[in-house]
Amino acid sequence: MTKIRDRDQLVEAAAKVFAEKGFDAASMEDIAAEVGVLQGSLYYHVGSKAELLFLVQRRRLMAINAALAEIADSNDAPDAKLKRAIAEHLHHLETYYPESRNWFTEPGRGSESADARDDIRELNHTYGATWVRIIREGVDAGAFRPEVDPGVIARAILGMCNWVPRWYRRDGSRTIDQIIADITSMAVGGIVR
Repeated sequence: MTKIRDRDQLVEAAAKVFAEKGFDAASMEDIAAEVGVLQGSLYYHVGSKAELLFLVQRRRLMAINAALAEIADSNDAPDAKLKRAIAEHLHHLETYYPESRNWFTEPGRGSESADARDDIRELNHTYGATWVRIIREGVDAGAFRPEVDPGVIARAILGMCNWVPRWYRRDGSRTIDQIIADITSMAVGGIVR
């Protein structure tokens, strides 16, 4: 038996088990086995499997929020920001594939506390608002068609992107970069002036 080094090790082990087995089928025993400890050792660090799912989701959402905020705050042209945002989002989903298949279809799922659910909702809201800001900036600058609704376009792009992990396969006929090129061409090409 080994010892849990820190909570990060536990969160990453839980993410791997949830990706392989799904949240419902995964057990604390499975997560303990992944870390190489007895199941009881987990409870020193976390209270439940639901808390581990929350910690995984929170970590992933905080990382992608930070990356998108950097893009939105850059001096790039609006269309370049949107292209970078799509690429960043899809690369993030691919990095954590197959775990990412359930991030956006089940946000906050399993969270036992209202505070945890609210935290996930707030992170998702912030993320969506940053997409809207990028698109609104493009409309205001005249780079994107004036009649587009930034909220609708942001949700449409995120809908396309968030569905990719449901059908994407690393050994499939299209690489993630080819998929990014296709989605970017359609999304950005559909709204530029």
